[in-house]
Amino acid sequence: MPFIFTKNAEEPNEPYPSRSTTAGRIQKWLRKPQIWIAGLLICGLCGLTICPLAYKAGKPFYEGITNYYTGNFRQAIDNYTEVIENSPDNWPAYYLRGLAYNGAHKYKDAIADFTKVIELDPNNAGGYIGRGTAYALLSKSEEAISDLTKGIELDSTSAEAYNSRGWAYYGILQFDQAIEDYNKAIELDPNYFYAYLNRGKVYHRIFVSAYLNEETTYANSKELQQTVKDFEQYLELAPENDSERQRTLRLVEDLKLSLEP
Repeated sequence: MPFIFTKNAEEPNEPYPSRSTTAGRIQKWLRKPQIWIAGLLICGLCGLTICPLAYKAGKPFYEGITNYYTGNFRQAIDNYTEVIENSPDNWPAYYLRGLAYNGAHKYKDAIADFTKVIELDPNNAGGYIGRGTAYALLSKSEEAISDLTKGIELDSTSAEAYNSRGWAYYGILQFDQAIEDYNKAIELDPNYFYAYLNRGKVYHRIFVSAYLNEETTYANSKELQQTVKDFEQYLELAPENDSERQRTLRLVEDLKLSLEP
């Protein structure tokens, strides 16, 4: 998802890492958009059996998924808004529009949509995870942690939820909890490159704090060594065009020079 802000090296990147990661079961379903199209056609648009109306709803739904996964968030928002106008209680459309709003930096609108998802389906893990991520993007860490914890209770297999909650814990300087969540995200998805990047940034922040307080040095800091390992793992897994790659590569090179005897 191309909306990682430019930040200092010791700061975490945004919690929504990539359109290729999952947010519970719903994200897995979204990789099979034909499921939604088939569902809409079978349901005939909330009980209506008029094929043109079902097609009218199914077409923007499918186009919205395509636009979302190609990064065209604003068009995806329009697609899902069209679906919602025809089917006001369609929670998957609210969920998908919430994801698109997050991608377009419209976090308050995303929160409203994810809240609607939860209203329509109170045990929807994706709704809590999406809303928690939106809160984290607004730097509302306490609200984010509350929602993400609920999302994890409902779906303990979501690596994205742990990554997002780790980011929120970092925001309130609870480094141990942040590292624990990044560890869990990596355990669930060993190829989750942003979890390595985020964990490395936490270790780097811990090192910087200890170094400024004269509690450690470059040569003997285990946190700094772990920082390099995590950044290198990120560089190995991340795509070449990832927005964090070049800055991380330069930082790794500088840190390795500092670690040399």
